[in-house]
Amino acid sequence: MNQTDLHTLLPIEAQLLLRRAASTPITKGDPQSRRRAIDSAIEKVKRDYPEYFQQPEGEVIANQNY
Repeated sequence: MNQTDLHTLLPIEAQLLLRRAASTPITKGDPQSRRRAIDSAIEKVKRDYPEYFQQPEGEVIANQNY
């Protein structure tokens, strides 16, 4: 992956985390491994970069820093 593969919608660190999660192999022994990795990465990105996500009115992401 090179710099032109990245965009400006999310910070580079968030993009890389999500891309690593998406590259998690799916195995016969654990067919849900990629799904769990992606879900975990999404939650981390939402927690670390809440300003990039809209929340339904009244809903708060845990551990927001503001």
